[in-house]
Amino acid sequence: MPQTESIPQQVIMSQPEIIQQQTIARTDYEMERLRAASKIRVDEDYCKRLNAVQIREIAESEKQIRDEKERERKKSQVECVTINNEGIPVVYTQNVVCGRTDRKITNLSQLAITRICCAEDTDKKMYILTARINAEEKWCVLAPGKCGSGAYVIRALASIGGIIIAKKLSLQKVYAVQLITILITTSTRQAVVPQKKGWYTEDNRLRFFDNDYTWERLIKCMV
Repeated sequence: MPQTESIPQQVIMSQPEIIQQQTIARTDYEMERLRAASKIRVDEDYCKRLNAVQIREIAESEKQIRDEKERERKKSQVECVTINNEGIPVVYTQNVVCGRTDRKITNLSQLAITRICCAEDTDKKMYILTARINAEEKWCVLAPGKCGSGAYVIRALASIGGIIIAKKLSLQKVYAVQLITILITTSTRQAVVPQKKGWYTEDNRLRFFDNDYTWERLIKCMV
């Protein structure tokens, strides 16, 4: 018998079956394309998130480095109030790297403290602060027990037109206390004043006081 050749499957398929098969193929292709596109988007989102995390970590690391450098810089310097050779109060910054720099901290100069004792009761004391603004001499009376307060010292200086120069109020208070402490501890001036004008006894000796600035008057002038 003559051999019969096999007929391809697509030849014996009906037209609707062919269309259905083509539709299935196109659908599979579209699904595959969508899966590939979705994977690309997922990869892009992952990369963006990864980059954002890396950028944040780098920024945090750089901030930590800057903060550490600032801490080291502050450790390497010391700020102190002193009075220079011209009688001007300054704060000097002593840095192990850059050396010393001085900054003026007040508009006052030639400051001095005089200790005042009451003739009738030597346990009673007060301070008279004298200073110059330009060429004009100013003075005020301070309560010894309040000189450890920066706010009090600032107020006392302000009563004679003086100011403390600093970026922050907290620093102004620190500088004010350091300044008044230097003036008090280095002062050698002292005077004894009676309660009132006239005769009084000091060291078992009779003395006469004819100055208007008695203890009673100075107390009224105290800041």
